[in-house]
Parts: sequence; structure tokens; C-alpha cells
Amino acid sequence: MRSGSLRRQSPLAQVDSGSLTVADTEVTEVPGPGISSWRQYGILMTFTPSSDHTVHQSAGFPDYAPNKAGGIQPLKQRFILADIQALLATEHWMTMFENRVKRLALHSYSALAPRARMALDKYIRFMEENASGFWHDGHWFAIDTSTQGGADMQRKRKRQWDALARTVETKQRECVAEGVSSTIFWEAAYWSLPWKPCYWIIMNPRSLNSHGSPYSLAEQLDMLDRREPARVQWSTANSDEEMVEYLPKSVSVSLLPEKARQDNPASRTYD
Repeated sequence: MRSGSLRRQSPLAQVDSGSLTVADTEVTEVPGPGISSWRQYGILMTFTPSSDHTVHQSAGFPDYAPNKAGGIQPLKQRFILADIQALLATEHWMTMFENRVKRLALHSYSALAPRARMALDKYIRFMEENASGFWHDGHWFAIDTSTQGGADMQRKRKRQWDALARTVETKQRECVAEGVSSTIFWEAAYWSLPWKPCYWIIMNPRSLNSHGSPYSLAEQLDMLDRREPARVQWSTANSDEEMVEYLPKSVSVSLLPEKARQDNPASRTYD
């Protein structure tokens, strides 16, 4: 009979890291019921730990993190400062903003009062100004802080996260004060910040793409965002149904009829 700890481990989590094959490190396991330890790209994973601010993750956002006991250090070893810096220089957050969801799926724009529309336009401007922070929170890569460059990157990211986390709820409350229903922030068009950062598990550098080369960070990012659309605020979702399937049953809004969604922008002045 397996011990209690083994019963909570996925098949690959039961394999010692040194015994994993390259094929093993290309697998993204999905934890089934009762599983609390599994592997993604060879990295030992667990559910995102509770923080001082929250116990649960925001609905719809990825809720996993590298296991501190055996996952975080191997993941940090995959951190190449120059590669990350080159990726960040392309400002993927601006692409994320440009490609954002621009239609409402749960609320009618025409039913909004003029002052509510103005408040939401300001919120979209806030999203643009803070797109980097939203992107980083959805793509939280492990940083090797043993170098000065890595340590500086870590400090800068934490400052950015802390500032954005303090501000998002304030901005949303300002909209509500102008007559916006609080349920409108379940719309993908108006970004929410997950309560816990969403870890990006960088692949094993020995994993090769169809051209026989290691996957670039840009390739990995594209695969990640398509697999988990919440990371880019659902802009890569395949349908409105996929975009709202995460809504808790307690939320008092539902998907509008298809015809009502066709000419239902999030803004008529801010594109």
C-alpha cells in the first residue's frame, strides 16, 4: 500500500529529478483529485501557497507554483538573464494591451450612463499605463538573484507588483462610485489583477522544437498564453463561452445572447 504522501503525488512527481528523461521534462501534468504534487516540464509543482493577503487565487487564474522543497531551485537554473532581458525589451505587455478583449459579454454598453462610460474609459487608460505590471503578474518567472542583474530585476518587479496591487481595487471602486456595477469587472475587457502571481514555468533547454532547436522564450510564451488565456486577460480565448466559463456560480451575471454581444464595445472612445 502506498504511503499517504505518495498517494498525493502524480506519477512523475514520484520520480527523482535526476532520473527524469528529456521526454519526461516535456510533459505538463494536470493534477487530479487529491493530488498536491506534480510536474510541469520536469519542475516539481504544488498549488500556490497562501500569502499574507489571501488564501485563494482569483477565479480563472492559474493556481500553481514551483515546490519550494524541490522545484524552485531547478527552475531558477533555467533563468538566463540576457534571454529574459531580450524578451522584456520587446514589451509583450503592449501587444497584450493592443490585442485585449474589446467587447462586453456580460453587460450592455448601451445601458451604461455617460459618467459610467467615462469612468471605464479612465480605467482602460489605467490598464494601458500599467500593462507591464499586469503582464508580469500573469507571467511570473523565477529569477536567479545570485547576480546583481537578477537581484535588481527581482526588486523592480516586486515594487511594481506591490504598487499595482494597492491601486487596482482603488481604481475599480472609483468606477463603482460613478455608477458602474461591480460585476462589470468580471468582464475580460476590464482587467483584473490575480490575487497571487501566476508562475511561468520555463521549459527544459534540452527540449527541442520542430526545427531541432531549443524553444525560444517567445515560442514558450505563445504556447503558454494559448493554453492559459487568463494570463493575457483572456485575449487568446477561443470563444466568449471559454472566456466566462470560470465565473463562480455566485456571480449574478451571465453571457448575453449572441446578437446582443455583436455591437457591444467596452468603449466607444478608447480603442
